[in-house]
Amino acid sequence: MAHSTLPTPPVLEGGTSFWEACQLSSIPRYILIDQEGKLVKVTAPAPSSAQIREEIGRLLR
Repeated sequence: MAHSTLPTPPVLEGGTSFWEACQLSSIPRYILIDQEGKLVKVTAPAPSSAQIREEIGRLLR
């Protein structure tokens, strides 16, 4: 695996890295982030599913 050229991994409030907060252990991984930048769902449905449209619609209300 190649090393990242990023200086540091992104960090969220409380010192938790973005990768830990999203529980990233495999890819692809779909996540939902609200309009304020907060993680809403770390195991979101695939973009092609009808369920994701419902969840996005709910968040936009």
